[in-house]
Amino acid sequence: MGIGERLRKEDRCDAHVWITMLAYHLLRWIEYSLKLAGVDCACQEVCRLLQTHCYTTINLPCGNGSNYQVRRPGKPDERQKVIYAAFGINVGALPVRKVVVEPSPAGGA
Repeated sequence: MGIGERLRKEDRCDAHVWITMLAYHLLRWIEYSLKLAGVDCACQEVCRLLQTHCYTTINLPCGNGSNYQVRRPGKPDERQKVIYAAFGINVGALPVRKVVVEPSPAGGA
């Protein structure tokens, strides 16, 4: 094994340790922030609760062959609202995307 290989493995190991420590500190910060806001909830529970808050895409065909697409968040339940409020996230300001998809020209791929 040459010195180049050893250094690359050491760099990967260092990067792995750094990412692991960053993830740990992020996890602790999330739990600490929730506790400060009066929400006594583990990070795993927060992830489980927020996984059920989904976006919906609505496709509306138009008379000219194009489609109007609207992508918007669903309404969060009370527990989800509490978590969003703890982090200062305004649920009403979550992004809504509106796009008009034009039909492809005849014979185009």
